[in-house]
Amino acid sequence: PKNAIGLMQVLPGTARDLGLSAQPTASVEQLLTDPRVSIVVGTKYLAEQLERVAAMSSWPSPPTTLARAP
Repeated sequence: PKNAIGLMQVLPGTARDLGLSAQPTASVEQLLTDPRVSIVVGTKYLAEQLERVAAMSSWPSPPTTLARAP
């Protein structure tokens, strides 16, 4: 997205949702320009997304019938 910031290209709103908060000397946007902060926040986001995908893939799927080609 256009407003993504830092090495991991995280949106400031997503960073806030993940617990990153502004400091007295730096905004969330400024903090995300630090590669260390960006990697920590980006990795946390990816881990949460992986958990969501894993949870969705463990849902039982409806039975399907596969047709064999003649």
